[in-house]
Amino acid sequence: MTPFTLHSKAIATIRYLLSTYLTRDEMKQFLLEAGASSDRILRIDASGNMRSPTYTSKSGILNTGYDTIFDDFDKAEAVGILCELARLIFSRKRVSEGDRRVLEAALSASGVNLTEIIESSAGQDVVHLAVDSLDTANLKEARDLLKKALLRMDTDPSGAITAAVSAAESVCREALTRLNIALPAKKQLPDYLAALCKQTNIEDLAALGGEDARKVFGSLRGLAQNTYQAAHQVGDRHAHGDTAASPSAVVVEMLVTSACAITVVLAGALRREELKP
Repeated sequence: MTPFTLHSKAIATIRYLLSTYLTRDEMKQFLLEAGASSDRILRIDASGNMRSPTYTSKSGILNTGYDTIFDDFDKAEAVGILCELARLIFSRKRVSEGDRRVLEAALSASGVNLTEIIESSAGQDVVHLAVDSLDTANLKEARDLLKKALLRMDTDPSGAITAAVSAAESVCREALTRLNIALPAKKQLPDYLAALCKQTNIEDLAALGGEDARKVFGSLRGLAQNTYQAAHQVGDRHAHGDTAASPSAVVVEMLVTSACAITVVLAGALRREELKP
């Protein structure tokens, strides 16, 4: 998908859909699921007690949780959150044909098709699971980077690839740091992986599953290294100028999920305290 932004009409229409089709409690839930600021959303009182001094109306939830999204996130990530909100609404609610046409027209003016947003890719589901894995392993920096990749997969494909590779590097760096192992001279994914394989028991852990499992880990390491190289060609680590072609959806999903693979494996080993010097 070509990178895009949303015109004010599309932003307003998604806001209208939230207010029209969701209860107050659902608005809070959908905003959290879409990736809006949890610090803001969790403080909203969505209880049914209108006499409560902290009771928040629908308009109050929109003012606090929706209207601040572009303040809390970079534009590409904010647009990603709004697109996810639209996807959630259409996947769980019976939206009228009239409202659907209004949103389709507003999105078309922004250069995006509603169907592309509604049909969430399996690749994004993989990244969601990887984010949860990093959260469980208390790997905050890598989690935040992978959330950035998730929110940018449609709106900023090159940035999504870069963020995913950076997340993998962050996990490797954190693993070496937790084990008191010196970081390599080059702070890059292939060098981090080489240090982990040479100075930890990660390959021995893989070999416990047999020779084929050991080979799979070797392939996974090679995949991560190739992902790093590809990210330099199609990601935004090197400035390619405004004329650079945007990577296709296949390439984005392939590189982002490949980076997720090594990230999840290392995060799991850290969480279970299996990784040793």
